[in-house]
Amino acid sequence: MRRKLSEDVQVRRKYVKSNCVVPMLKLFSDEYVYVYFVKKNMGMGSHFIYNRKKRKGALLEEEAPFSMYPGFALADNVLFALCEPDWIERVTDRKLMSAEEIRKMEALKEDDNPVVVKYYLK
Repeated sequence: MRRKLSEDVQVRRKYVKSNCVVPMLKLFSDEYVYVYFVKKNMGMGSHFIYNRKKRKGALLEEEAPFSMYPGFALADNVLFALCEPDWIERVTDRKLMSAEEIRKMEALKEDDNPVVVKYYLK
């Protein structure tokens, strides 16, 4: 049984290290489909967001247009993600934030609890 388990783990490890796309998370709402996937086992991964009503999709790869933390919930047009405070600057766009939100973001310290980030999909 141990040998069988070890063989299964090796097969999975080879699969993740290959160039295959591995979907890690899928979320659905009436209007949107969100898929978080990785290639290999490095980096933040990529995000695919599909608008069901407009029949248009968008692929967000690492650093383009900005890094995004993986979402954990999708409600209407809002994707929720849980982010470490020291990453908040990298996963948000100041141009789309109010002055109050920017002030809150700047007040965060590295040892604070994770922050819920709301991505409004359009």
